[in-house]
Amino acid sequence: MHFGLYPVTATTVTTHIIVTTHLLTLTSAELEAEVHAELAENPALEMVDGQRCHRCGALVETPPCPQCVRELLAGTVINVDSGYRPAGRADRSGSDGYDPLMGVVQPVRLADHIMRQLEPMLEPSDVPIASYLAESIGERGFLGVTVAQVAAELRVAQPVVERVLRQLQQVDPVGVGSRGPQECLLRQLEALSPTGPEVSELRLIGLRLLSEFWDHFLHARWSEIPIAARDLSAAVAFIRANLTPYPAMAGWEDELARRRGPASPTVYTRPDMVIHIDVHGALAVEVFAISSRWLRLSPSFKQMIRGANGKGQDSWREMAERAELFIKCLRQRQGTLRRAVEALVTYQERAIREGDEHIRPLTRTQLAEMLDVHEATVSRAMSGKTAALPDGRIVPLSHFFECGKSIKELIRQMIANEDQPLNDSAIEAKLRVMGRPIARRTVAKYRNMLDILPAHLRARQKECVSA
Repeated sequence: MHFGLYPVTATTVTTHIIVTTHLLTLTSAELEAEVHAELAENPALEMVDGQRCHRCGALVETPPCPQCVRELLAGTVINVDSGYRPAGRADRSGSDGYDPLMGVVQPVRLADHIMRQLEPMLEPSDVPIASYLAESIGERGFLGVTVAQVAAELRVAQPVVERVLRQLQQVDPVGVGSRGPQECLLRQLEALSPTGPEVSELRLIGLRLLSEFWDHFLHARWSEIPIAARDLSAAVAFIRANLTPYPAMAGWEDELARRRGPASPTVYTRPDMVIHIDVHGALAVEVFAISSRWLRLSPSFKQMIRGANGKGQDSWREMAERAELFIKCLRQRQGTLRRAVEALVTYQERAIREGDEHIRPLTRTQLAEMLDVHEATVSRAMSGKTAALPDGRIVPLSHFFECGKSIKELIRQMIANEDQPLNDSAIEAKLRVMGRPIARRTVAKYRNMLDILPAHLRARQKECVSA
């Protein structure tokens, strides 16, 4: 046996690392609560009174500087995720009867989305019928009542209800209000505009397949269907690629989530930081958080430690060390967060200045490599943080790591520049050629999120305008 000393490199998890990691994950509001909790628990820690704002030089009693917050957030308009409009706007904050809840824009319900499209096409007497039908649609998009029940409830003739229902089934999402998957798929096939002889032929085969051989189609009894195997295979593939049996699930997942459980939308009353253009025209970052310079080890507590002895002195020294550690961790948290955000802003500068269509592909791993830190550090720094942009939007920092945002902008541009209305399949094909492949159903989802009608309804709009 031999005894000896050998150098070994190992990672040690210290209290400093644990506290810093915890503080890094907190948003500004959560950090403020954490600081106040620490101030209440530890008498050795105190907040400095009367600091001057490093940006405007004003004397500030408690951070952040209210003057700078008002100035930097003056142009903030809307949060892209929750639809929140800030309550503290200068033009409304002085109103005596102002209700802050009036600034919260609720997400559009499926029934409201249907009625907004349908109402202009209806006779005034048909509007109550359409509204009743729209409100009776279930979470998958199917009608939850029979035509006879609606007719009896509203005291109208059944053919009138059938006519209104047929109109409702043609709006976006097509097939909504159907009484089952078969009717839904048939309505969607009828609404598809043929773009060529091959598509037209597949559409006709699909209509025959779904109307005459539904049970065979449903249970995949292909050998019993009297259609040529090649045509049958092509029609089935066409149906699967272009239709969905559950219309409300083609872009209304948020609506379903709200129905299935308690809503928990993220509403940001104030962003964690502002990305703004400074006097020199460069992008600058202002973080709204309590910084380490606002905290200090209490001078009176230091004097008490010097005059104490015995067990009391040891306990007080521990409190002082804890206070110093908290200040040090807070300083490191601030530096790490600022470095990460400034690197993100530099990388995505064009997107911040010109719009989401210029978002560059970026992962947290790539950003961590730029900063020479661990990927987990970047993930914690970005987690839950929000920023106000120069164009007035409030977005989560994760916004700049998502390719979906730029894809939505591409879809918006394609539709804005189209000569003839592009259906979702055509948009999917164009995106694939551009190297941004996504599913047709995802195209429909993004189109719904952009509040853009499907191709056949856009075509109808153009016809009405030209007429």
